[in-house]
Amino acid sequence: MSEVAKEIETYYKILAEKLDNGLQGLSPIGTKGKISETWMEYLRTLVNPNDVKYLIQLPVFPNTLTAKKFAKKIGKTEAEATTILERLFKNDCVMRVGSKTKRYGIHLPFLIFDVPPLSYDMMPPEKAKKLAELSYKYLVDEEWYKNFEGSPNTPLSRIIPVQEAIQPSQEVLPFERVEEIIKSARVLSLQKCACRTRLDFLGIRKCNHPLESCIGVNQGAQYFIDRGHAREISKEEALKLLKELNKLGLVHTTENYGEGNHTLICNCCACCCNLLGGITRWNNPRAVAAANFISTVKNIENCTQCGTCQEKCPFKAITLNQIGPEINPQKCMGCGVCVVNCPSDVLELKREEREVIYKNLIELGLKVAKETNRQIKL
Repeated sequence: MSEVAKEIETYYKILAEKLDNGLQGLSPIGTKGKISETWMEYLRTLVNPNDVKYLIQLPVFPNTLTAKKFAKKIGKTEAEATTILERLFKNDCVMRVGSKTKRYGIHLPFLIFDVPPLSYDMMPPEKAKKLAELSYKYLVDEEWYKNFEGSPNTPLSRIIPVQEAIQPSQEVLPFERVEEIIKSARVLSLQKCACRTRLDFLGIRKCNHPLESCIGVNQGAQYFIDRGHAREISKEEALKLLKELNKLGLVHTTENYGEGNHTLICNCCACCCNLLGGITRWNNPRAVAAANFISTVKNIENCTQCGTCQEKCPFKAITLNQIGPEINPQKCMGCGVCVVNCPSDVLELKREEREVIYKNLIELGLKVAKETNRQIKL
């Protein structure tokens, strides 16, 4: 290996170490400094070798730098620095925030993982294929899904119940209402689901659910719109879409905290989603936090034995006996998909306090970091 090649490889190792110190990290959960060669090859494929020396001069998001400060760090003019930052932005390596003064930070591990699939159709085919194969390998074979989903005790994401499944008389907190998150948003976007897109590209997707099903919110929405991965949608469009996706059996998920801006509402299926997958396909029962509701039978006499509830339940929590549906409370995640799809009004969601919804990202992040033996700066 030449001296130049060794120097570049050193830069990639520095990048990997910076990401490994992030909330999810790259090393197997509970460890640090055990970054797999799969991850290293992924970073080499994603980040241009001419740009990696610049990328490592940025902090990992949510910490950011302006182009002016970045220019001083790399010894370039502000115009030159901006050109480099915008190139890294378009190559799905950095987060860009701010309306007047743009600020940049290295993507958190989950975005380094989940944004590139939205660019597969714009990449050289061999690069897209390699990124897809490598990301699937470390996600599943190397069990990085455990990092992606949180800690063994604390999920980073939670399920939001389907609004129509909750009785109007029940008290529901604003951040437990998907409609409230939508209605209070400044900007909304619609983009492809990274999970389905990756599996679709690899030819192993098992469902025909819409690829366009993730709704960006506020800062998240603006990022995906600016990046060219999404289109802006109205609140009315978003609410209509959510109802359509509910009927298809998709589950709402978002960040597992109450205060502050949410950035994404995913509409997940059991066969593709990397969050629900911990419960439905892999060995991580705490992959996502349940909603603080549970499905119950209210009108058993109305049951026509159609089996829709059993078919639509993503978590296999419903079995149909000779009288009607039986709910397994240990498996029910309180999503409400069964309720809105039952044609005979047999089921309902009832409130049951099962999960902690953390106050904000800082509280959630610090708890997960402690449980995974990491020290992070939020």
